[in-house]
Amino acid sequence: SLFLDSQGLPGVAYYDAANADLRFAKMNGLATWDVSVVDARGSVGQYPSLQFDSADRPLISYYDETNGDLKLACLKSRVWRTS
Repeated sequence: SLFLDSQGLPGVAYYDAANADLRFAKMNGLATWDVSVVDARGSVGQYPSLQFDSADRPLISYYDETNGDLKLACLKSRVWRTS
């Protein structure tokens, strides 16, 4: 899932099939990408949908195949929180 923040910089939420993890990549303005693992507890991250809130924090909904749940991840103070 691709979404632009308020500055027009792209962010991408994607399922890493090799590791069965959810990852997030954000263009940092220097023509390079910052990549982080959002969730790695089991087989998670399929069907991600990305948005940015009014403070340009990423919010990602995604499927947790291990538990059969729809989950939400948000980045707060540089730490991913999932529910």
